[in-house]
Amino acid sequence: MSGVEPGATGHLIAELLTTGGSGREIPRTVDTHVQRILAELDLTFRSQVVALVAGGVRGR
Repeated sequence: MSGVEPGATGHLIAELLTTGGSGREIPRTVDTHVQRILAELDLTFRSQVVALVAGGVRGR
């Protein structure tokens, strides 16, 4: 993980991922934010973001 801290929008989107919505249920703008979060945190899967949020990890 790169240690980059997502902004407020990134945190909100990451929290939305924890609801378990599929790609079809997530609007395109949200999906764009998800892709940015994945890139900033050097992650591959949405489930990795969910695990970070659930574990309370904030960046570094």
